[in-house]
Amino acid sequence: MEKIKITLVSGQEVMPKRHPAECEPYAIVHFCAQKYVSTSKKGFNPTWNEAFVFDFIGCNYALRVDLKNKDWIKIPNALDLGHDEIDIGNLLTQLPARVNLKMKFGTVQILIEDPSNAQHFGGTLTRPMAATLLDKITPVDLPAAQQQKPKLNRGWKREEREAVFRQPIQVFKGPTVYDRAIGNDDQVPPTQLPGQFVQNDSEVIEQKKRWQQFALTLSQSHDYSSKYKKQLQELDGMGCINLGRIKREQIPPLEINYCAALFFNPYENLPHTLDLGPVNDGLAMARVFTKRGYRVFYFCDATPLDYWRWLDWLLEHVELELVVYFSGHGTQIPDRITGEKDTLSELYVFYNQDTKTKVPAIGGMPPRIQPVDGIADETVSDTAVHNLIKSKEYPQTRVVLINDYCRTASLFNISEPVMGRHRRRPPPSVVSIGAYQDTRQSKQLGLGGLQMGIFSGYFAQLIDENPRANFMELQQFMAKRLEHFQSVEVTGSDAALYQKPVVIDVEGGDRELQLQDIDTTGVEIQKTLTTSDNLSRIEEDEALQRWWQFQAELRKPVEYNSLFKDELKKLDSLGCINLERIKREQIPPNGQFDHVAALFFCPYENLPYTLDVGPVNDALLMAELFVGRRYTVFYLCDPTPHEYYKWMDWIIEHVETKFVSFFSGHGAEIKKQEQRQSTFGSRVASNESGPEVLLFYNAKNKQGGATGAVGSGTKPQIPTIKGITDETIDETVIHDLIIRKAYNQTRFVLLTDCCHSDGKKGEFGKKKKVKQAPFSNNMSIVLVGSQVDLQAAREAAQGSVEAGVFAYNFCSLLKQAQHANFLDLEAHLAHNVQKNQDITIASTQQNAGLTKAIIVDAKL
Repeated sequence: MEKIKITLVSGQEVMPKRHPAECEPYAIVHFCAQKYVSTSKKGFNPTWNEAFVFDFIGCNYALRVDLKNKDWIKIPNALDLGHDEIDIGNLLTQLPARVNLKMKFGTVQILIEDPSNAQHFGGTLTRPMAATLLDKITPVDLPAAQQQKPKLNRGWKREEREAVFRQPIQVFKGPTVYDRAIGNDDQVPPTQLPGQFVQNDSEVIEQKKRWQQFALTLSQSHDYSSKYKKQLQELDGMGCINLGRIKREQIPPLEINYCAALFFNPYENLPHTLDLGPVNDGLAMARVFTKRGYRVFYFCDATPLDYWRWLDWLLEHVELELVVYFSGHGTQIPDRITGEKDTLSELYVFYNQDTKTKVPAIGGMPPRIQPVDGIADETVSDTAVHNLIKSKEYPQTRVVLINDYCRTASLFNISEPVMGRHRRRPPPSVVSIGAYQDTRQSKQLGLGGLQMGIFSGYFAQLIDENPRANFMELQQFMAKRLEHFQSVEVTGSDAALYQKPVVIDVEGGDRELQLQDIDTTGVEIQKTLTTSDNLSRIEEDEALQRWWQFQAELRKPVEYNSLFKDELKKLDSLGCINLERIKREQIPPNGQFDHVAALFFCPYENLPYTLDVGPVNDALLMAELFVGRRYTVFYLCDPTPHEYYKWMDWIIEHVETKFVSFFSGHGAEIKKQEQRQSTFGSRVASNESGPEVLLFYNAKNKQGGATGAVGSGTKPQIPTIKGITDETIDETVIHDLIIRKAYNQTRFVLLTDCCHSDGKKGEFGKKKKVKQAPFSNNMSIVLVGSQVDLQAAREAAQGSVEAGVFAYNFCSLLKQAQHANFLDLEAHLAHNVQKNQDITIASTQQNAGLTKAIIVDAKL
């Protein structure tokens, strides 16, 4: 439906009869960015019968009607008679529908129709037409369920979204807001996979059983050593989950649709402590969101890596809405990257044990912070948070960032806020609320027996008094009450988001299981928490069925629009998963990914510096090897940097035991004097010799801008820029991605076969020069790097295929000696490969990591 017709029918007792002004009401009807003004009618029970036709494309379902009174003699301006709004989304299958809107005194009735015979957009039906309008529709009262005004702040009901999820989806074609390197002519063979696999009721019941035991265990009185012990125990008693007490792998498998994560920082025992205020802020927010049916997590005095790792996990696992609240200090550094108009980049300040002995700066600020963009010992930049959300590419999830801090400008304001400030926009479906002040003492407010920050106090009050408040109303409400204490800024990716409710009222079966909902009769509460990621037999059987369906669909032969279509078909026939054909949410839930291999190979099809079929055949050799050893194999041919990063991120999050990644394509080294900063990457100092840059596919290079004739294999002019660009990623990005995940139970093997690369890899075992950079020696990571600067070495026939010497010899060794370790590989490559290529093998565990088998057979 592209248009909707709204008929303003009549009003009932819209004004008290004792009112001194003459009653002459008129209405303003708002839908999307359009509005129409009715004529004015005399009387307390006016009849309009005026219809308006609105464009339905590209907007939400919010319909608002303002009622005004026009008394030209006694009152020079329009008198407000109230307003009301509805979400018409759940009425579209019930048209025509009559709805009564509640005004300040009486009601206004509207009729909602499908305007299949409506006149041209923008028209208003004439009075003669309007007079006979209702004759076209039998004026029968709708059932009571349809007469009820739908709640604007209701969640997306389970039955509605499951009906949508079960339908096949169109995988995106062409450039997106996330990825500008995809070509306009990009063709992706469609599938009949559902948009998202749906878990059945029996699986949900099993999930809730595990969650009950988990939540009850953590709700027991814990003997905290903190001075805020009483407040933390109160949060636990409400059913909020303390992230500081658990590991990510201890959270039972669970579908989380609505979630609030509270990070509050009193900076206990630090020179710049904020004392009890932020803790009470967290309590106030917890009360708001548990009451509304959200799953609530919290962390008191998180470090930067604590915050980052949990934010990463939450973005990955929350389905529909994630609210992230931060209370604490903020600060700024000179901004040379994002182009923020105030020339400063904002930083979240977290807990850092090392600052205990330092003297605070003037005004209670933390001691001088070294200006590092990204993640440091005590700060996280808003740019890094922006990039993390963008890398996830989950537009179906609404992310609401609520930042309540002192002594900085607004965090996450790199978008276009309500008043228009910055030119860089946040990812889709992201709204940020920033409340900040520059004075030493933040204003406190007493509410519900708590002394808390003025923002959190008034936020709780607004949601209690007006549960349907949207973001615009929140900003207006706060502006009046915080005018002399804090500035409030709302930013978002789409102005339509500002009309949505700040807090969803989660109802019925969609309500996240709360502590008070758990029946503890006969339940033995565990005293200690154990890892609870084991699925029940019911869930295992359902997960296996879904996975077979998923694999069977992707095995079907399809026509690829590629020079390498035969090779891609063969990969599919082997059971390898082509990641280009799916979105991450289409991968079946509860999958067990113990042993995974991911193949990223770049022939650079139709680009000037193409490597032709060589990298594709490299991938075929690798696929046959790993499928034979019962690994789950994913692959991407000619990935863009964003595609590579987002899938590496997803796989690292989900693999359990062993992960092998393979890259085949061009590479280069960033010379020390050449190091520059990307607009997407974080500013992390490089190693002494300079990190490697991997070159990925960028469709823009089809139109020139790259040297060499097509098919020539000429060395491309690779931009040596740190971070992530539209065509490159430097190795420190993947280093940081792996170690920030901090899944120490997983062994990582990174195979990199680069052409035209002069650099030496294997830097995962070395500590970086800047102390704020993450460290990796607690993890099991082995890197095997192969570099060649002679194209002839890659084009030689190896066995029966035209493949690279590294891939051929790697696979040959492991077919001959299945349990070969990395020292065996080093000796084999030195004999067969090193005359043509430079080989580097390094491990974070030094020699102990090199004596382990490269591949271990996966269990059936």
